[in-house]
Amino acid sequence: MTTVEILQVGLPLLGAAIILVAIAQTRTVFEALEFVQDPPRTRLEESLRNYRSVMFFFLFGNVCTGAAFHLGWEGMAPTLLGLVFLLASAFVLYSIFLQQSMVREIMRTLQELIPICSSCKRIRKSDGDPYQQEDWVNVDNYLVHRTGARVSHGICPMCTDESYGDR
Repeated sequence: MTTVEILQVGLPLLGAAIILVAIAQTRTVFEALEFVQDPPRTRLEESLRNYRSVMFFFLFGNVCTGAAFHLGWEGMAPTLLGLVFLLASAFVLYSIFLQQSMVREIMRTLQELIPICSSCKRIRKSDGDPYQQEDWVNVDNYLVHRTGARVSHGICPMCTDESYGDR
């Protein structure tokens, strides 16, 4: 086998090996989706499954291209190669859109987290400094400021028992 023939067969097979690694790595992306709430999570999981399916298509395309070169199918190998490159371009574009959607949903989920003191239950203002006392407010003040809701106070049965004992 000549160097050119080795490259014609070897490069598509190397590409197939890289795609296999990428397919295996999508598992970690699925794990990251646990930080995204539904319904966007369901949509992203479906997109990721489609993404993985396209990876299998490219795996198949690379193997077929390598086989076509190896078997000497003169006209078929360049055609397959051109098709794989064309679809690879679309795949890259699709992967960028998928990544943007995932990052946007993970950021949205993180922005919805409320920084609350584990001791006194005061909440830090969204733009507040964690080291400045005035940037921490009572839960009721936070709710009024953030949502415009009106707050009514009462006392739950457990706190009644703790504060006043059994009556």
